Amino acid sequence: MSADDVAQRMPEQITIGTSGFTPAGYPKVIPGAYAQRIQNSKNPENFSINLYTGASTGDELDGVLARTGRMKLRIPYQSHPDLRKLINKGKLNFIDMHLSHVGRYIREGIFPSIDVAIVEACDVTSDGRIYLTNSSGMSGTYLSLAKDIYIELNEAHPLDMKGLHDIYLPELHTGRPINIDYVDDRIGTPYVRVNPERIKGIVLTNKFDSSKGFKEPDEASFKIANHILDFILHEVEHGRIP
Repeated sequence: MSADDVAQRMPEQITIGTSGFTPAGYPKVIPGAYAQRIQNSKNPENFSINLYTGASTGDELDGVLARTGRMKLRIPYQSHPDLRKLINKGKLNFIDMHLSHVGRYIREGIFPSIDVAIVEACDVTSDGRIYLTNSSGMSGTYLSLAKDIYIELNEAHPLDMKGLHDIYLPELHTGRPINIDYVDDRIGTPYVRVNPERIKGIVLTNKFDSSKGFKEPDEASFKIANHILDFILHEVEHGRIP
């Protein structure tokens, strides 16, 4: 299946949950195809997008969907300049919440339910085991709740990545501890298991994550850094910091 095929199947009013975490392991071709569908539409105003991710993502997801002007809700974290402009102009609702709360809020129905989950994987099996690439983020929750699932099977990532993740979804409202005592404990699975009938399409890709470096510090940045250093040295001198 092609990304364009997937884009044509996705509804106009949609809540999407995707893989991806700062920015690693996010879908890279389906969002762009959906954005192109909106741009080619005679009635783009009919489209409305709620987007849930793990954290910030690359331009192939956050950027292309932001530039359609049809994104209405974005959670839980972002760092894209196009999104930031829309948020600051009041054209996009953004909930800047603690990442650890997102799963519970969605599972409890506080946020709109997920229509489509789009995740990047290095492998998927016929019995519904999805092996994510270089991030897990909120993928387990989104995959467990979405009505339909689409997978970008990214051949740029080796099958050796299978086993990287330890995916565990605790029960709601139990208050029980998560039984991890040591750094090498594993209590979940290296994959997300779903009913294979919910997987509506797989798109083959071969793309690496895109990332950009930090801006070079300017004069104001150096002044801020010097103030922090002066403060720390002052506190050490007065015995308030060991």
